[in-house]
Amino acid sequence: MRSWIVLLWLLSLAVAQTRGGELRVAVLAEPPVLDPTASTSQEIPRMLYDNVLQGLVKFNEKGEIVPALAERWEGSPSGLTWTFHLRKGVRFHNGSPFTAEDVLFKFNRARDPKSGHTHPEYYQDIGSVEAKDPYTVVFRLRQPNQDFLFNLARPDSVIGPKGRVEEQKTQPIGTGPFRFAAWERGVGVRLERFDGYYEPGLPYLDRVFFRFLPDQNAQLAALRAGDIHVIGLGVSPETALVLQRDPGFKVVTGFTTTEITAG
Repeated sequence: MRSWIVLLWLLSLAVAQTRGGELRVAVLAEPPVLDPTASTSQEIPRMLYDNVLQGLVKFNEKGEIVPALAERWEGSPSGLTWTFHLRKGVRFHNGSPFTAEDVLFKFNRARDPKSGHTHPEYYQDIGSVEAKDPYTVVFRLRQPNQDFLFNLARPDSVIGPKGRVEEQKTQPIGTGPFRFAAWERGVGVRLERFDGYYEPGLPYLDRVFFRFLPDQNAQLAALRAGDIHVIGLGVSPETALVLQRDPGFKVVTGFTTTEITAG
C-alpha cells in the first residue's frame, strides 16, 4: 500500500515572498526525544532534519542525494574508499566549529552496536573513519555497499558537536538554518533563525513552531482558523481533494518515496 504526503498551507502565506515572521506547522505526535539517533520516531526528522540537524549529505525535495556539511566527495573505483571534503567556516549553534573530529565521533559511535545509536546496521560495513586534516574525512569500507551514500543521507546520520550525546535528546544542537529554542511538553517545539548559518540569505523565516495535534479534525479546525499554516501529514486523500477545491488553501501531494508535485 502506498502512503501519501499531503501538505496544506494558507495560500496567502504560500505566495508571500517576504522575509521574517513565523510558520506554524501541525505534526501528529510528540516524540519521546528530539534526537533521531536515539529514537525511531518519524516526528523527529519531520521537525529537525536539515532544519536544525544536518549530516554530510542530505536528500533534496526530489529524493536526490546532495551536499550538506560535505561540499563534495569522491569514491574509489573499488567502492571501498570514500573521501569527503567538509565545508569550512561552519559553526554549531553553540558557537563551536564543525570539523572532522565531529564526524569521527559521530560515525565511530554510530557503528558501535553497544552505543545506543539507532540502526547501527546502516554502518556495519564501515571499517574505519580517518581524518586526513580538519576538513577531510576518509571512510574505508569492509566491502562495497551500494547504500552507503543513501545511509549517510538518512536522519540517523546527522552530526552534532563531538562528545555531546545525552544533551542532544532534549536540547539538540546542529548546524542548520534554525536553532532549537524550546520544547514545550505536550504543546510543541519552537525553532528560531540561526544568524550564523553558512548559506547566505537563509533562512527566510524568523521562527517555526511545530504544534502537536494528533487529531485530524483538530488539525483542520486549526488550519481553517489560521492557528496553523501547514499540515504536514495525516490528511486523507478525500479531505485533501475537498480542500483542493477551496481557493483559500494550497494542496501539495505526492508519494513518500518519490518527487512531490504541486496541485
